[in-house]
Amino acid sequence: MNKFFRDFCEYWNLLFIFALLIFIFQHFYFGLVHFHDCDSSVFYEYLDKTSISRMRSFIDKFSPSQLVNIRYFFADLSQKISFLPFKKFIQLPYISTYPPMMGFIFGFIKRETYESFYYFSSLITGFSLALSSIFMYLTFLNLKLEKKISFGVCTLLLTLYATNSYSYHLGSSIWYLFSISLGIFLLTFQNKFLKDLFSFLLQFLSYPYIVWLCSQFIITAICTLYYENINLGVLKYKGLRFLKDRFLTIFGLTLNILLFVPTNSGYRYGPDLRGFFTIFSFNPLNDEPHFFTILFSIFLYLLFSLAINSFFGKIIKTFFFDFKSFKSKLRLTFKSFFMDERSKVFLTCFSFLIIFFILVLLRKLTFTTTRHGIFILPAFLILVALGADELTHKIKEINALLSKKLISLIILSFVVFSFFISNYSSIQRVDILKKNGIPNSIINFIKNSENVGYSIIGCSPHYKYSNFDESKFSYNRKEPHILSDLYKPGKKLLISQRPIISKSSGEFNNELGKYLFFGSPSLGDEINVFSKNVKIKVISDPVILKTNVYYDALNKNSKKYNLFHLFNKLKTFYIIKFDPNKIKSNNLNNLAIYDWYDFYSKATGAEYRYSRPNDIWLIPIIVENFSD
Repeated sequence: MNKFFRDFCEYWNLLFIFALLIFIFQHFYFGLVHFHDCDSSVFYEYLDKTSISRMRSFIDKFSPSQLVNIRYFFADLSQKISFLPFKKFIQLPYISTYPPMMGFIFGFIKRETYESFYYFSSLITGFSLALSSIFMYLTFLNLKLEKKISFGVCTLLLTLYATNSYSYHLGSSIWYLFSISLGIFLLTFQNKFLKDLFSFLLQFLSYPYIVWLCSQFIITAICTLYYENINLGVLKYKGLRFLKDRFLTIFGLTLNILLFVPTNSGYRYGPDLRGFFTIFSFNPLNDEPHFFTILFSIFLYLLFSLAINSFFGKIIKTFFFDFKSFKSKLRLTFKSFFMDERSKVFLTCFSFLIIFFILVLLRKLTFTTTRHGIFILPAFLILVALGADELTHKIKEINALLSKKLISLIILSFVVFSFFISNYSSIQRVDILKKNGIPNSIINFIKNSENVGYSIIGCSPHYKYSNFDESKFSYNRKEPHILSDLYKPGKKLLISQRPIISKSSGEFNNELGKYLFFGSPSLGDEINVFSKNVKIKVISDPVILKTNVYYDALNKNSKKYNLFHLFNKLKTFYIIKFDPNKIKSNNLNNLAIYDWYDFYSKATGAEYRYSRPNDIWLIPIIVENFSD
């Protein structure tokens, strides 16, 4: 016990605990004022009653035809379950791309008001990120890495912009990252039953965990086949042993694929080359990656390369300098890999990253400036830490005393800086209406007008629970505003975080859409929307506040860095040259894509619509029919 207490109170351990406490305290405050995003706020409504028709519509869209009926059955079954966490465990993946375990976890939180629900839920998400960092730290301790390196690398999960911002978000991003962090830790965990149990559970919390399991299975299979004399008897024994050790994992994998995993939902445009840098930013990048972001990213990639060189360098040297004994030495090297825990972790993380980027190139997963790929961070940072450990050993060989003091000072200084800049970034993400309050023009419009309707355009469901008749803004309405059709005659408040109107109905480029984006809305303006046979007049001073701050570090439009545009050009070239029968359909497809993309990118300056900005549009209007 005394030894445990001494180890626990070791200098770097205490610093790491202190860093975790700072992160948690930040969360307790900024969770009250952090801005909302529809992919997060809609979770509140996911816990409402869900109709069979809605679930069936989603199942039809995101399920293989062979699995539709069995998913229908469980969707119907869910309606008979009274215990909300179990009910939402089944229903959530049938109305969204979020995994079932999120429905179970958040199903326990009371939904008294949207604001209280969001606050407590974001705290849970924040704690899950803190746990991710803890599991990584424990992994490094198990791998016998120096504690100062463990401390420096693990705090990155708490301070990098992408992870820090999404720790206030109720989407799946942080849960995916948590699952991979815990999955890496399980590689160093000895209890087989607990490893199997956690792997079973994590699959229902994170779809990328399935990719992680695949990387484990592939590496284990390749190395087993290589260094063991395989025959039918050995294969049978190994197979039965594998089924016994990983029964729950395999059962969960089967169940998850049959019932929940959505198909054709992992790709969200890209790949985007800027993602290689923005993923390591500490603050919002309004235009392009800052010099410091690029420099820091390059440093991490150098450490990453050093780790790869350290582990594969021996094999390369053997191949070039002792080719005759290459095969036998390679066999011994591979065998030692799986006898060595550090090497096992390295190979699994490395293969996971390789599989991920293969799936990105096949357009099954996403790597852009958005949140959709941040779950690779734990695996990448593991290799960074191994590279940093290798670098410190090399420095020690030069001057042990100097390296000890210098490296410690650099790490401490950097961590302090990262927390400072992270806190500053959180301040920039304060809800703009909570920061500025509701302007008098809006308050007076609401109070002095009878039967005011509320029309939300774009993706901003949280505004249904907002008060617009008080200067101190909140989301504490017990009952949501009843929303009014935008084009129905009457007085209403037009509300939006980003007023993109429906793409499917072609309304994004109608008269109103063009006016909102390319005009400068002001009192007295009148817009004729001929497609809807109405005229819309601005009858009080509008409020339009823009910040250019997103959950993602960078969301600037670019046809140069987003390789989607290059791949689309190559596809068009191929069709023109070798498949002329598809030219017409391809041209129509390109027209549909770029009609929308060009309008959106020119109007907003943004590349991706998945990350909504900390903006607000409040426009008092009256809608009248032309005949009136």
